[in-house]
Amino acid sequence: VDGCTLEDWVRERSPDLRARMDLLRRVALAVAAAHDRLVVHRDLKPANVMVDQAGEPRLLDFGIARILGDDAEATLTRDGALTPAY
Repeated sequence: VDGCTLEDWVRERSPDLRARMDLLRRVALAVAAAHDRLVVHRDLKPANVMVDQAGEPRLLDFGIARILGDDAEATLTRDGALTPAY
């Protein structure tokens, strides 16, 4: 993605609350699209959201994502791959 992380985008542009909320809404739509396909990201954090040159957020790093199915424990994480602060 030709752009920067969400954190850098906010720091560099100092967007007002409306712009921040609009970006958050679009990230939530991306998460919802994944959920519609039964994919759970499991590591959402600002570093995994890039904002491209057009200002569109891109949800990245589905490395520890899981597909939901009949297994109720599919979204539990027992390894240390997550980012605990998020």
